[in-house]
Formats: sequence, structure tokens, C-alpha cells
Amino acid sequence: MPSLRSRFPMELGSVRDPEAQLGRLHRLALAGGPGWGLTRLLRRVVQVDGENSAGQTGLFLSALLGHSSAVQLLLTFGANPNHRCLDGSTPVHAGAFSGRSLVMLHLLQAGGDLRLHDQQGRTPWDWAEQGGAKQSWEVLELLELCRAHMSALVHDGELVVSASLGQLQAGCRHSLCGSLSLPWRECADRAPRRERIRRPPRISALGFGQLSCLRPLGLVTGIPLADPKELLPAQGEPDRTYESSSHTLMAK
Repeated sequence: MPSLRSRFPMELGSVRDPEAQLGRLHRLALAGGPGWGLTRLLRRVVQVDGENSAGQTGLFLSALLGHSSAVQLLLTFGANPNHRCLDGSTPVHAGAFSGRSLVMLHLLQAGGDLRLHDQQGRTPWDWAEQGGAKQSWEVLELLELCRAHMSALVHDGELVVSASLGQLQAGCRHSLCGSLSLPWRECADRAPRRERIRRPPRISALGFGQLSCLRPLGLVTGIPLADPKELLPAQGEPDRTYESSSHTLMAK
């Protein structure tokens, strides 16, 4: 794909057999559909996170070119928004570069992480600034709102979000203000008593993983090393839990 390579901050990979299912999946991902073609392939045995020679997945390619409908479809079929390419970049980096705020919102709502760096130390924010698309300001404003939300959680302050995704991109049905502020309200309203805390309430901060929220405020966040879907309870062994600190519950 020589006509595309000069536009991007990395080299696009290739698939060994373009006519195989994986090659067709990547071709449809680059083209953004049609949706029925992608759906038919994904319903077969094709691996949704199958890689090309650069470790890039169909989701990475769709996000890079700003195909929001294809991104949403691939995520529905279980594509990983934090899949690492060989250069360390992720579909979140690609979506940031595309300049499409709706693509970024899909990725973040699916668990996309803004803290991950590529091998050159660049974050999705850096890729968004490098993108140069006319609408890149929309993505940068979305990322700033995510930062503001996280800062409000950490500092136990009021979150005031004046912009919504409807203002960032016409035609979007979801209010960014609602999607950011709702988890904070849920956390504040719960205010669980100490004796009732067995499993800390968890909230999602867009772009910053899962947070454990307690009152008085205590936040714990991390980058998962394993997909939670792959974690299963041990068979025939007792469920052991213990408190390792006043606000930390360890569970097997």
C-alpha cells in the first residue's frame, strides 16, 4: 500500500496471503466495510485480532483511517483496543491520529488506554497532534476532557464539563458530558460504609482503566496484564480474601 505509507507515523504491514480470510479482513478494515462483509468474515473462524507483518490488526487499520462504523463492529466482535503492534502502538494511537472523535470514543468506551506509549515514547495525545487532520482539535478536546475527569476523581473535586461529543462531532447521539460525569456521580452517591465494603465499587474513567473508589476517597488504577475474560476461579479451592490495607481487598 505505497500510496498510504507516507501519510502515517509508521509503516503499514502486509499479509502473507491477501486472499485468505485474514487478508480479506484487513482489506475490508482499510476500506471501512462494507459492514455485511466484515460481519460475515467475523462470524467465521477468522481471528478478530489477527496481525499483519507489522503486528497491526484490523481494528488498528480501521481506526487509523477513521472508519467509525468498522471500528464499532470490530469492537463488538471482541477486538482489543490495546493490542500492541510491533512498534508498541495500539488502535488508540491510530484512532487519535485519524482525528475522528467518534472513533476515539468507541475505543475508549471499549477500554482503550491513553497511558500506553509506543517504542518512541509517544502517547495517543502525541499521535493526535501529529495527525494534522482538520478535525484533530476534536480528538484533542476529547482527550483533555478525559484528563479533566481523571483529575477531578483524584482531587475529589467537582467535574464540570462544558462540551459534549455532540459539539465535538455532529451527528453523535451520545453526550460526552454524560458519559464522563455519570461514573463520578455513581461513586459519590454510593459512599459505602466501612463494614459493608467487601468488594470495592469500580468505576470506569475513560482512557485510564478501572478505578476502585472508596469513601473517604481512595483510587487505585493499573494496566491489566491479562484479559479479565481469561481469568477463571480455581476449581475446588476455597475463595480466599484478605485486607492488605485499610482500603485494599486481595482476592484469589
